[in-house]
Amino acid sequence: MTNKNLTLLFIPLMCVSNLSLSATGIKTEHQPATPNPETHFPRIEIYRVKDYGNPASEEKHPENDGTVHYMEKKSREPYIERTSYLLDSETRQTLLNQELVFLPYFMELKHPVTLRHYFNRNLLQDLPQRQELFPASLDGYTAIIQKKEIQPKTLLAYHNYPPAEVEIVWLDEKTWFVNNVFYQLSLDEVIRNAPTIVTDEKLIKGELTQFIHHSFVIQSKLNEGFAYLDTDTSHYLRKKDNVILVVAQIEKNPEATGYEYTFYADGSITTPGLSYYTPLHKISHCQWVAIQNHLNTIDFDIHKTEADDTPAFIREGQANKLYAFKNGNYYKLEYHNEFSPIPQQIVDFTQTILEFLSQLEK
Repeated sequence: MTNKNLTLLFIPLMCVSNLSLSATGIKTEHQPATPNPETHFPRIEIYRVKDYGNPASEEKHPENDGTVHYMEKKSREPYIERTSYLLDSETRQTLLNQELVFLPYFMELKHPVTLRHYFNRNLLQDLPQRQELFPASLDGYTAIIQKKEIQPKTLLAYHNYPPAEVEIVWLDEKTWFVNNVFYQLSLDEVIRNAPTIVTDEKLIKGELTQFIHHSFVIQSKLNEGFAYLDTDTSHYLRKKDNVILVVAQIEKNPEATGYEYTFYADGSITTPGLSYYTPLHKISHCQWVAIQNHLNTIDFDIHKTEADDTPAFIREGQANKLYAFKNGNYYKLEYHNEFSPIPQQIVDFTQTILEFLSQLEK
């Protein structure tokens, strides 16, 4: 792959780690300076899909008898667009006082609570008190989704009933709320009075359902940490300590320098320390979705048969590893240079990740 192509692969990762590199720039309202929304708290984020494909045009289809049929053809190029509402201390109080209304799809009645109450309860280590906020079971929800005449507007049903948008409220880096999972929060008043609005166009390529599926920020709120609320127990992001990606070059020669980066389902990245794995970085969920877009270009079913199966006791030199989740499967590829060549797709992806990590160092 040429350097030009590698740069094109790398651009989406750069866009979500350094917003100034966004493909179409950032629109800012209410003030001339453009802040980085990911460093501002509290804030509200709204994710939508915008189609950047070519408009419909007529395409000629001639027949053998000389007649010509015209058909409209439109290319679809969906991108995730994010609008961030950056709040000040006054709008923060208004936000925290907003009511959360329990959604009716769980066949239970709960009194409305404020967003402040939700955040305070979620900070508690007392699981029974936290559990009181959520359904006692998913039996009611399971019964509801069997009725075709009902289209539940909860993100639990995002596969079958894709939402038009996803709203996330960030109180701080470790505290957030995803709207329309178990509760509905009206944000109109807060958004109307937000002092700063930042829009990131072409944030990540793809559909909203794909973004939801690969966002650990969203997925962690689809069960709120309770196994009995899990509608997808096999989802690779539901446990924050799940290893979801390993990129490594292991050197058997002690004088040579290798590397090993392990990515976890909560966005943290570690590297081996003296006797344990030490935290290195924590990436955003948008960055992880961009990495997943790259992984989707790799045919693991082909490459897994090419991985080296040479007995470990005769291996020497350098070993390259790529472990990753794709389509619900966890693939482990290992290549030992003296026995098996590394496919160019794997080389290119590894180089992309290394360049991405070098950008995080800056």
